[in-house]
Amino acid sequence: MKMDGNYHIVLMPEASEADFAGHVAKEFSTVGFSTRITRAIDHRLLKVADDSFNPHYVLQVSVDLVTEVPYGFAGHVPYISGLVEPYGVVTDLDVFTVVESTPS
Repeated sequence: MKMDGNYHIVLMPEASEADFAGHVAKEFSTVGFSTRITRAIDHRLLKVADDSFNPHYVLQVSVDLVTEVPYGFAGHVPYISGLVEPYGVVTDLDVFTVVESTPS
């Protein structure tokens, strides 16, 4: 089973977007979301295109599970909040089960 978790992050007004993106690249390159039920984990940072409010990003975490037991994305909110805290706050989490995917 494959799942995606989208952690919505809104930057603080004084935060630099470039510094935030660099911080995420550095911190999340070593973050271990692995559990005994994960086969593979990948993540990427997306910027929401709507500029009508503070810069809004989504940290998208994709997991490939070895079982049908759902991945506990919500349990990682405090950890991710702590990592982005100097720059922004986690405001929401969307969790999806991948129904179909096209090989790249």
